[in-house]
Amino acid sequence: MNLRRLWAIVRKEFIHITRDTRTIIIVLVMPILQMILLGYTVLNDIKDIPMAICDLSRSAPSRDLIAAYRATDVFAISYVTGGESEIARLLDEGEIQVGMIIPRDYAETLSRRQKAQVAFYLDGSNPVVALTALNSVQFIAQSKSTEIVQRLLRNGNSAPAGGIDVRPKVWYNPNLTGANFTIPALIGMVMQSFMTQLVAGAIVREREMGTMEQLIATPLRGPELIVGKVAPYIGLALLTALEILAVGLFWFKVPVKGSFLLLILYCIFFMAAMLGWAVFVSAIARTDQEARTINLLIMLPSMFLSGMFFPRTSMPHVLQLIGNLVPLTHFLVMIRAVVLKGVGIDMVV
Repeated sequence: MNLRRLWAIVRKEFIHITRDTRTIIIVLVMPILQMILLGYTVLNDIKDIPMAICDLSRSAPSRDLIAAYRATDVFAISYVTGGESEIARLLDEGEIQVGMIIPRDYAETLSRRQKAQVAFYLDGSNPVVALTALNSVQFIAQSKSTEIVQRLLRNGNSAPAGGIDVRPKVWYNPNLTGANFTIPALIGMVMQSFMTQLVAGAIVREREMGTMEQLIATPLRGPELIVGKVAPYIGLALLTALEILAVGLFWFKVPVKGSFLLLILYCIFFMAAMLGWAVFVSAIARTDQEARTINLLIMLPSMFLSGMFFPRTSMPHVLQLIGNLVPLTHFLVMIRAVVLKGVGIDMVV
């Protein structure tokens, strides 16, 4: 091997790379972006789970119990409601993931040295968050129950039987099945990949091969050309979404509680948003490889910031705001609400 000839090839490649400014920027930015997203999503503990309180007792013991849940960083008490129906509505709308109901006779039951029942409703659509919330709910209640029993012992009561009896109930996904949470997310991820990679690539390849100018020279109008180019990919993306949904429904037994027509409507809206991004990428990318690289800039934040696999509540507020700009974030909220909760368009919009 001739080192002089080898160095000439290496030097030529370095010159070629340094002339591609966009690729250099992407190569330097992507590792930093990955580390930031992984550090604040994957490696972060689940905390600030939105919670609603329904205190029907309105007594000192009930306020003491609420203070115990307020003191931990696992829960963020976002609402104080006046009834169970309001908690059910907040769960359906996705505003909270845990609801606590303290009965009217809570203080009187404790004073009689009996077990006081406290009900907890948990949103099981995200099994990871629901399991963390369930364990934290039981642990905090057990700690308060032990504290109550010790207080009775110090007061000279023999063989006390008081304490707190936690009655949790998981909604929407009672068995905390992971497939029920993941399959709807895969529909959004596959549709996003289809619309961004294939559509942008098809338009850029036409320009690379020089056939785009030939198409423009024909009597075709601009909208006709764009719609004709992307229509097959829209059909393929929709067909793939239905295929994933069918596999999840019949193979993984994922229940679809809502309307199929509403589900298809949301998919069409999401494809329209991704179509806009694909056309934008095709307009600024010079080559097919450059279009694929640019698409990674939205694919990565979408996976981490949209709540596809990791809860958004544990992310910093800045990343949550950035995630609100990602179309996949809102699509996942809508499709999971239809599939798991069976809610209508009035609850999602």
